[in-house]
Amino acid sequence: MQRLPKIRFLSSAAPLAIPAALLVGVAPALADTTISTSTVNALNTAVAGNVTVSSGGAIKLPGGTAVTVDSSSNVNVNSGGSLTVAGVSNSAGIAANAGVTTTITNGGTIAVTEDYTPPVLGNSSVVNGPLSQLTNRYGIHVLPGAVTNATISNTGTITVEGNNSAGIAVDSDLAGSITNTGTINVKGDNSIGVKTGNVNGNLAIGGTVAVIGNGAQAVVVGGNVAGAVKIDGAMTQAVSYTADDGTTQTLSPTAISTGKAAVQVSGNVTGGVIVTVASTTNNVTETTGSIQSYGTSPALLVGGAGNTTIGPVVATSGTYSVAIDGSVSATAYYSGLNAFGVVVGGQGGTVNLANGVGVHGTVTATTVNGDATAIRNPEAYLFTVAGNLVKEHAQMRRRAPVSTEGLPEVLERLATPCQAGNDLDQDLRRQRLADLMGRLSPKCRAVMVMHYRDEMPYKDIGEALSISPNMVKKYIVKGLALCRQGMAGYD
Repeated sequence: MQRLPKIRFLSSAAPLAIPAALLVGVAPALADTTISTSTVNALNTAVAGNVTVSSGGAIKLPGGTAVTVDSSSNVNVNSGGSLTVAGVSNSAGIAANAGVTTTITNGGTIAVTEDYTPPVLGNSSVVNGPLSQLTNRYGIHVLPGAVTNATISNTGTITVEGNNSAGIAVDSDLAGSITNTGTINVKGDNSIGVKTGNVNGNLAIGGTVAVIGNGAQAVVVGGNVAGAVKIDGAMTQAVSYTADDGTTQTLSPTAISTGKAAVQVSGNVTGGVIVTVASTTNNVTETTGSIQSYGTSPALLVGGAGNTTIGPVVATSGTYSVAIDGSVSATAYYSGLNAFGVVVGGQGGTVNLANGVGVHGTVTATTVNGDATAIRNPEAYLFTVAGNLVKEHAQMRRRAPVSTEGLPEVLERLATPCQAGNDLDQDLRRQRLADLMGRLSPKCRAVMVMHYRDEMPYKDIGEALSISPNMVKKYIVKGLALCRQGMAGYD
């Protein structure tokens, strides 16, 4: 049985005093509502005030939205509390109108599911058709419209089944932040684990975000982010799952060869993009982030239809625009398909990575009878890093202008092509080096930067670029020879 809201009455010396708020036409503060048992009644915060679903409390609906935030109020689903919506399209656990001010916290369970098993091809386990019969279903959904002031946090579990759906979706501009350290599972074609537009704050997507479906994506940052984008959990595109009838079903080759990136960042990010590694610094503990994709779509895609600029983020081995301290992995799964770990650009707009890409963790791509590329569009990636090489070299020479003796081997070797006299303009040196690097093949440029800047051993470079250690050595010899020859006239 639902408990009635508790309302506290205050005594007054004037027994018939009328509240001042009513005299001036201002609505009085609403009483809060706590759900501590099971109910089939949906709530609106304009009537219910702040809503708390406590342990043992549950809102169970056959469809629709369990809690609608249509006023500046908060919603908190505690551990042991739940919101459940059955098999109807256009449904949500929590839906917030655009323009409100709210804090939405889920520490319990939000389940927006259906009872459906897709057909398969013949006697196989390969799905033949859409993964769901329903559409537009959400765990937490901020509707489109005016800027919404919201802090959204999930430490519990969100499960959503439906095509064109999402675990957490913010379709208005957000002044606030989104944090996930819980579990988000989304099943459906073209569905998304966490989706945002413009965010005036940070995105910290940790925990577990697992999606499956044709075109399903774990994280989509579709707008500009004034803070940082941090991946500090497991972001996974699955290729198979257990259906409602208990059988194991697998996506078709067509489905995973026409998919989308597991994690996509298509807007500007002021505070950089980082995939973290487990660490503790200044009493701040980080967990390891990872991104896994299946099929021909990349694990991590940076860039969109418009121009994109990614700012700096401090990582384990330096400051970069995109830092991969954890792991990024792409697996083709089916023979003959190509695999791409990280893709920069290629979506129509240019990508500006002023601080380059730093790989302290791992980036891998795996396939059989196809092409595997750990980092695609190396020109954009490597020219940025090549510029950083020149800048770092120039800084080292200002600290030790007499000679290069005693500098690390990387600077000593690159100093020969880059030493151009103190009176030579830095932009000219950078332009010359970029021109020389441009004469190398993409993989040769990748080898040069990954070895001399990131200090990666031959074996690790070979694994990242899908070439042998011996070929890595040959690329280094070739690259050094060309750079030394090309910069000889600048000594």
